[in-house]
Amino acid sequence: MRRDFLFFVSGIFFTLYMAYSGWRIYWLASVGAKGLVWHSILWLYLSVLLLLTFVVWLFYLVFQNRKELVIKLGSIVIGSWVVICLFELLIRVTQIKTEYSELRMGYFLNPLDSEERIKHSWYWTYLPNSDKFLNSGDEFTFGRHTNSIGLSDYEWQITKDSNQIRILTLGDSFTEGDGAAYEDSYPVQLRQILGQTLNGKRVEVMNAGVCGSDPYFEFKLLEGKLLKYKPDIVLFTVSHGDLYHDHSFYGGMERFNPKGTLNLPQKKEFWMNVFAVSHIFRIVRTWITGNESVLNERTSKQTNLTTFAESRALNKRFNELAVEHNFKCIQLLRPEKGEFTNRHYDWNPDSLFVPNLSNFTTFDLLKFYKDSIKITEDDYEKYYWQQDGHHNAAGYKIMAKAVAEAVKQVD
Repeated sequence: MRRDFLFFVSGIFFTLYMAYSGWRIYWLASVGAKGLVWHSILWLYLSVLLLLTFVVWLFYLVFQNRKELVIKLGSIVIGSWVVICLFELLIRVTQIKTEYSELRMGYFLNPLDSEERIKHSWYWTYLPNSDKFLNSGDEFTFGRHTNSIGLSDYEWQITKDSNQIRILTLGDSFTEGDGAAYEDSYPVQLRQILGQTLNGKRVEVMNAGVCGSDPYFEFKLLEGKLLKYKPDIVLFTVSHGDLYHDHSFYGGMERFNPKGTLNLPQKKEFWMNVFAVSHIFRIVRTWITGNESVLNERTSKQTNLTTFAESRALNKRFNELAVEHNFKCIQLLRPEKGEFTNRHYDWNPDSLFVPNLSNFTTFDLLKFYKDSIKITEDDYEKYYWQQDGHHNAAGYKIMAKAVAEAVKQVD
């Protein structure tokens, strides 16, 4: 009787668990990487534990003459998996090998998954006329509304009068203003610093920054969609993340296929799925390869060998476009949080220099911070969020001051 009751309860539990697992698998397939939150990963580890237990039970039934051996081996296998689960839990609690996306969004996001966002287009933008949020864990949440192009700014007018200077700001999250309210983003503060007029002309600053973008996507966006607004000055930022991280994932201009789709040098591989759910795997992989990121190391090294040469070629393209459409282009060298703290770049800015570009100049934000604002190694606490790597409102204010100086020098 007791045995029958146990079988009955086990059957109900198994049926419910299978139904839940079916729903969980369907949910993960529907939402993708966003579904890899803590309870999904807990379900995955428990499922492996139940599967191992079921296999041991089958062996116990089949090998009746080796029951003791099956029990010993089964105890070792199941016990080892329990230890792995506990160790994984400890690593996660202490945030060892925790990726930036996990701290910010609560789940691991492989940058290659961003291809889904733009795989049918060259243009790195958001859904037009939509609401979105820029949030980082418990630190901050700021809302945005996109215009008809899919950019976090007001609706731009194509028509432009002769007494107007249009400044177009291309860039990534630091241009969009991640970490601050819309009115505290550097383009809005730049508009306030420059005032209503510049050299007797009315100033309009247009924010074309998009989180996750890089100079190559920005060039295509400018060339394909933004020239119709007839900017007088075009700004774009370059950082360590652009030169190494983004270039490793996306490559240079070769990423753009002629038919408007993307061809990325990095391809998703099976081990990347293990990387997404196991911090233990990340530790072991780092120990073996010395590579901490979810990258194919060989491809990463190959693409990074050409990052500066391709960036210089891109600067020439910006200059050619500027000459053809009669605008000035300013490349803004932007420090990352660690470089700001150390007050020097982890790369050589001179590597981006291209001589004899008539409509193209470079402005070093970090040099301005050191020379004009007199930053110290402790000042990052004033201008950056403590955990997140983005500026706060005060950080975007000094960025706007620096960019205003760059604009005045060109104009």
